Amino acid sequence: MGSELIAVKNELNNRLKDINTMLQILEDGENKKNSRQLLLKSSILLMLYNMVEGTMSSLLTEMFDKLREKKITIDQLPKAFEKLIYKYHLEKIGNKEQELKRLCESDKETICDITYMELNQYLKLFSGNLDARKMKEISKNFGINIPEESNAGKLLMVKNRRNSLAHGETTFTNAAQDITVKELKEMIDSVYSYMSRIVNEYEKFVNRF
Repeated sequence: MGSELIAVKNELNNRLKDINTMLQILEDGENKKNSRQLLLKSSILLMLYNMVEGTMSSLLTEMFDKLREKKITIDQLPKAFEKLIYKYHLEKIGNKEQELKRLCESDKETICDITYMELNQYLKLFSGNLDARKMKEISKNFGINIPEESNAGKLLMVKNRRNSLAHGETTFTNAAQDITVKELKEMIDSVYSYMSRIVNEYEKFVNRF
């Protein structure tokens, strides 16, 4: 069976290459211990979080596209996913009586024909808050069970440091000053490994149809 989500996997690997390039620059000047090194560490943390959120966004987009290509009807989907799609339609329709009536009478196959972008306009699943717990929670909405992550703490740290930078609560000089290069490497390995597992779980889900 071929890979259904090859584009997402390629994007994840390309993001990792960019991060490793920055890490190499950091390691080349590791003994200097100057503000430039601190800025590089903080930049790598941002890139790590962007890898998480960018991969998740691409993954959901690709999953919806694949299900549409396969012409999956709503009654073929897990109950949690079915519920999410109806919730989307109800949010979109609001209190328009005629539209609600049409929804109740409509073909289930038509109801399922939406993209992730369309869903996201009415049901925003995440925004700057992705960690292992949140990704597990999001996946449950689609009937996808993500195994517990032993390194969940590292993903949580990446998210929290990123948010501190994004909200101006800390500076690029201070955000990663307590993180060693060795610890940063471990964070990169953990985040990449976890995101690869997430992609594989979604791919298994798509391959079921």
